[in-house]
Amino acid sequence: NAVIRTGGWFHENEPEIWIGTRNTTFPSSVKYICNDAFQRVSGLKDIAIPEGYLGVGDGAFYECYDLETVTLPSTLKELGGNAFYQEQNKITTVTANMTSPMPIDKNTFNCYDTAKLVVPTGTEDMYKSVAGWSLFYGIATGINTVRTAITGTVSYYSIDGRQQLQLRHGLNVVRMTDGSVKKIMVK
Repeated sequence: NAVIRTGGWFHENEPEIWIGTRNTTFPSSVKYICNDAFQRVSGLKDIAIPEGYLGVGDGAFYECYDLETVTLPSTLKELGGNAFYQEQNKITTVTANMTSPMPIDKNTFNCYDTAKLVVPTGTEDMYKSVAGWSLFYGIATGINTVRTAITGTVSYYSIDGRQQLQLRHGLNVVRMTDGSVKKIMVK
């Protein structure tokens, strides 16, 4: 449920998500989300980009009007302008797991005065001093460890069968690359 191609916006020989839908599962073999890949996709409420992803392109989630929470992996190195910009903003929480945040464009988000930015413990002052991140009015700490994806996973599901982008608190169903299914409890 996504178009993936090699040799695009970020790196010539790396696979990238070129076009995504609200049901896209983020494959572990992909490290980048292209410019405009999810632009104006409706029904996306929570985006959790998995650990291992290195870049999110310009306008990747631009005008995803239903988007409320964004979680960025510790591995992220590039975050494009307008990546999460919404004219009618509903984003309430941005969780940034990077211990060394990269500068971002002032238009990467437009929820700076309404959303809470959650960052790893001990990095609050760093985020307050880095271009773009410093625009957030509310910066909170509390991320002590970063959960990584389980090796060999294909997709994550809630106990009632709804597909998720990552493991969540409580009981999760995980489909593995070998076809097996595991139940994982996250506290």
